[in-house]
Amino acid sequence: MSSDLVRTLEGSRCLVTGGAGFIGSHLVDGLLAAGGTVRVLDNFSTGFRRNLELLEAGRIEIIEGDASVLEVGRRAVADGGLGGGGGGGGGGGWGNQIWVRHGAPPAR
Repeated sequence: MSSDLVRTLEGSRCLVTGGAGFIGSHLVDGLLAAGGTVRVLDNFSTGFRRNLELLEAGRIEIIEGDASVLEVGRRAVADGGLGGGGGGGGGGGWGNQIWVRHGAPPAR
């Protein structure tokens, strides 16, 4: 990973959808290695919790749910958690953060 990218990611909060899948979990691992804190949103339809088990505790939050459900999506982008500021007032938020969306919706 380039040093410029590592400097950009250090201290950033990242949201990865599909983060429990093979590719998504490797992406999460790379973001953590670069100094980011990661929130994973996954419905575990094709991904596995075991793909995230060895990742650093305290810098990863897992939300189980389907990103196409409005309330789940709202929860995924809500302030708070991940060591940031709380939801009510100053600090926190997802402004100027790195968003990563991985994967395609399942066939219906």
